[in-house]
Amino acid sequence: RRLPPPRSARPPAAPMLPDHPDVPATPLPHQPPHPRDVLVPAQSGADFTVAAGTPGTRARAAGTTLGANGNVAADPSVGTYLALRLLEVGASHVFGVPGDYSLGLCDMIIGAGVRWVGTCNELNAAYAADAYGRISGVGACCVTYGVGGFSALNGVAGAHAEGVPLVVVSGAPASAAYFRKPRVVPHHALLGGDLTAQARAFAPVTAATAVLLRPGDAAEAVDAALRACLSASLPVLIEVPMDVAAAPCVGGAARLRDLPASAWDLSLPHNPHACTAALDRVAALLLGSERPALLAGVEVHRRHAQANVRRLARMLRLPVATTRHGKTALEEGGTVCAGVYQGALSEPRVRAYVEEADVLVVIGAARTDIDYVTATLDEAKTTIIHIGNG
Repeated sequence: RRLPPPRSARPPAAPMLPDHPDVPATPLPHQPPHPRDVLVPAQSGADFTVAAGTPGTRARAAGTTLGANGNVAADPSVGTYLALRLLEVGASHVFGVPGDYSLGLCDMIIGAGVRWVGTCNELNAAYAADAYGRISGVGACCVTYGVGGFSALNGVAGAHAEGVPLVVVSGAPASAAYFRKPRVVPHHALLGGDLTAQARAFAPVTAATAVLLRPGDAAEAVDAALRACLSASLPVLIEVPMDVAAAPCVGGAARLRDLPASAWDLSLPHNPHACTAALDRVAALLLGSERPALLAGVEVHRRHAQANVRRLARMLRLPVATTRHGKTALEEGGTVCAGVYQGALSEPRVRAYVEEADVLVVIGAARTDIDYVTATLDEAKTTIIHIGNG
């Protein structure tokens, strides 16, 4: 799949951070011109990746000191640390709209080697990042505080409803304004100057919200938020005040070297004894079944579990029907996929396969009205086993 390279929204000159008593007006380093990267098929499981650039050139572009082995030798800025982590988890593009609170942060993101894709508003940035996350595994957008974050909120809520991993990076006023009542309310803040309002608004539609108020805690907070995003497959908000974005990320170089994102434990908390007992019970039901059936939903695709479902189907020698949302979770037209189950609207053979089963294993299917409004599953005669979040 080849796509035209996005046009960079980078301003021509190195910007200055806005004048503020708590923020030194220090110019940010220039970024060398970006090559016209071509999106090519990736080898790591994602559908596309950036061909040009290496971690070394990205770090040099960000003004980060490298050791002899190519690792980051000195602590990068908090903004650069966040950008490097985004690259590690697979978000090589960031969609967004620059704003005064996020200008410095945008420059650090671009300088670290992340491709900036400008959008006409923040809602579009959130929807674009949602689509990117569905294809590549995780999406990211960058907005300014308040007016930008609230504009993106509907798109983030949609990603939460669909279980899409999405990182919202928001610039913010200087951290001192969070700790004391300012003499004047920062612009874009709600009346009264409550700077926690944006994070509280995002809380119901995110797996985590991180407001980075202290550079010493920033690396751990960034990593925790990204782990929550990936493990729960849900959006997160990372809010970065202007002064914190430009400050050195204490311990960041060591974490990048010693705790790469590839080594993170993304498993959800679980009781191993309960899991073993449940698996034994499911196996016993399947062994005693006369008409078992498998039904796969959209989570099979979102969790990249297609290979495991195919393996299970071959072990049981059963075809797999899919829900409407789960359509194309398994390749169609072969011996594995039985067709799409949509209740009374199903093809007769697919409806009979699912509804006449005595044991039905439902894998990763959300119990929504679109998938089940016309379903006529009789739980009195069919034992239904749900696997996943549905």
